[in-house]
Amino acid sequence: MSLLDEIVQLLGHQQDFSTDRVLDVILAKLRRHTMAEAGSIFIARPAGTDCHELTAMALHNDAVPLEPAQFTMPIDLVSIVGYVASTAEVLEIDDVYDLPLDAPYSFNNAFDQKHGYNTKSMVAFPLLNFQNKVVGAVQLMNHIKEMDDGVPRYGSFPLSTIDDIKSVMTMLGVIVESVDLRNEIQRLRQEHGAA
Repeated sequence: MSLLDEIVQLLGHQQDFSTDRVLDVILAKLRRHTMAEAGSIFIARPAGTDCHELTAMALHNDAVPLEPAQFTMPIDLVSIVGYVASTAEVLEIDDVYDLPLDAPYSFNNAFDQKHGYNTKSMVAFPLLNFQNKVVGAVQLMNHIKEMDDGVPRYGSFPLSTIDDIKSVMTMLGVIVESVDLRNEIQRLRQEHGAA
C-alpha cells in the first residue's frame, strides 16, 4: 500500500476532521513511513490568500515531550521551512549543522539548545494544491536507520523516501487545504449565525 493510500485509509476512519487532528494523523503516518524521529507541519496563513507566514500546526518528537504549540515563521529564504515554502523545492539535508556555505537558508538550533536535542538529518518539502500554490510545508527530522540496544542510530533519509514524498506532496496539500477551508467555512457560518 502506498503512503498516500495509507493516509487516505487512516483519515477515512476519523470521526474528528478538525485541521489539527488531520495534520496530526498525516504527520504520524509520514514519520512512521520515513522512520523519522521528529517532524512538524506548517500551514500557510491566512488561508486562500497570498500569505507571508507559516503557522506550526503539528509537532511530534519521540525523544522530547512536546506541549501543543502554535508559532509562526516567515515565508522567506532564511529558514529551512521558509525556503521550502518560498521555492516549492524539496530539501534533503544529511546534517543540519553542516550546510553548504552557499546555502541561503540556515538551521535555527534554538530548539536543540533548549531541549538538549540533536537534530541531524532532515527532509523538508512543500505541500502544494492543484494550482501548485504552496499551502504548507513539512519537516521530518532524524531518520532512524536502526536501533542499537534501544538507542536510535541516525542516518540520511534514503532516496526512496524522497521519491515517496515527491509523489504525495500535492495530494497531501490538497487534503490539508480542503480540510482547512471546510473548517474555516464552518467557523464563519457559526460566527454569522451567532451575529
